[in-house]
Amino acid sequence: MAGGSPDASVRALVRLVLLFRLLALNVTIFELPGNPDQAPAIMVGLVAAAFVSFLPLRYWDRWEGAISTRPVFLGLDLMLNLTIYAYLGPDSPFFLYTLGTPLLAGVLFRSTGAVLLGGGMLAGYYVMVVLSGNGLDELRAHEARDIQALVVLPALYPLAAAGGAAVRHLLDRQADTQLALASAERRAAAGAERARVAREMHDSLGKTLYGIALSARALAHRVDADAPSAADAARDLSSAAQVAAEEARGLISDLRSDTLDRPLCDALEHYVHEWSERNGIAADLRADGVDLPHPGTRYELFCIVREALENVERHAAATRVVVRLRDASPDVVLSVADDGVGLHGRGNARDLQVNGHYGLVGMAERGERIGATVEIAGQHGSGTTVTVRLPAGDVRAPEPWALAEVNE
Repeated sequence: MAGGSPDASVRALVRLVLLFRLLALNVTIFELPGNPDQAPAIMVGLVAAAFVSFLPLRYWDRWEGAISTRPVFLGLDLMLNLTIYAYLGPDSPFFLYTLGTPLLAGVLFRSTGAVLLGGGMLAGYYVMVVLSGNGLDELRAHEARDIQALVVLPALYPLAAAGGAAVRHLLDRQADTQLALASAERRAAAGAERARVAREMHDSLGKTLYGIALSARALAHRVDADAPSAADAARDLSSAAQVAAEEARGLISDLRSDTLDRPLCDALEHYVHEWSERNGIAADLRADGVDLPHPGTRYELFCIVREALENVERHAAATRVVVRLRDASPDVVLSVADDGVGLHGRGNARDLQVNGHYGLVGMAERGERIGATVEIAGQHGSGTTVTVRLPAGDVRAPEPWALAEVNE
């Protein structure tokens, strides 16, 4: 009969039963018989019963392995309890104390313990309590209590054992359900991460590689038709391949970095500084301590800033960029403003798709995943501003990331 080491819920239940037994022992002491000749022997037994409950309660973390895997301890407890109960008689409140043994048997050893120790308590009750001289004397003196002593009280022993086993079964099922849920959440998080990587590769690396393929096809035609211009096409193709390689390294770096774990301000500060040094464009980050609880939300906003800065690098011919994150109740507002040549158009980033600005559309899609809107404002010669507005009262993670936040 193997019980295994109880989990935290079982441990708490065992301690509760032990505490109940100590309380029942206090009631028994107040109801001791008045015969002074019996007092010393009874007190010795009650002190022993008190230690049997108090020591496991006090040192359960140390003793649980031995007690929960060796039913012999509960067997000895059974014998001690029935011996004391037989001495006190069936009318003693010590009966409440003895109920703890079958209850613990069901909790610690499940159905097997409930059957063996619950049955042992029932048999021992009839042999040691009812058939003992003291028990029979009390039953003769109180004939009206015969049914209670012979049927009702002993029936509570198997019921207590069955109740303990049923509670343990429920706790085991709860633990299995929690493990299955955690496993499902981990699988969902892994699937969400694969979907994110696929989306990133589609949004950046895929488009670049598709452009390389088109350029390579055009190069073959130029070699046949116009050899001098083939060199320029080859250089363009080489540059595009270099961009694809850098994007691939960036994706791998994102997967291995702690961008999701850090506050958004810290992640932006590191990236903006690195971007500025790499491109020689002055960049200023202004953040007023806004933080967002969900890693997925932080990541999508970070990627919007990254895409906006890459657009500045490729197209804006800017000399200065300002990235600002602020709490503009009821919204959290993130903006990227440059002093470059400017973008012809104004409005929601998705609406600009008709003009061929597909990178802006990708930013709009990221904003939609977290409940934010992305707006573009720009004029030729006056720079461009990308503004993301995220309702502060509705800050949420995209659905896959809600699963990915589980503590493994």
